[in-house]
Amino acid sequence: WHLKHMKATDPKRNVTFALDWLQKGARTGHVDSIQSLGDLYYYGKFGIEKDLEKSVRWYKTGALIGDPASQYFLGHALHQGHGIEKDYNQAK
Repeated sequence: WHLKHMKATDPKRNVTFALDWLQKGARTGHVDSIQSLGDLYYYGKFGIEKDLEKSVRWYKTGALIGDPASQYFLGHALHQGHGIEKDYNQAK
């Protein structure tokens, strides 16, 4: 629902509005919002500056509440050293 505001082809897109809603959702534990924020910062989408450390923080948040996708992406970041020091043992 909030991601519709971030489609690059939409001339009315409002990234600030969508980002605000994602952050509100993430603060309440909404897993899709948490993972979306991790992805946005990991890839630097929609004019949001790429920030691997922020991305890892969001993935950690999702991983701690049991989100399999966040766990996977956190493991990938740990394995590759993207936004966090490489740690093969934790990446498993």
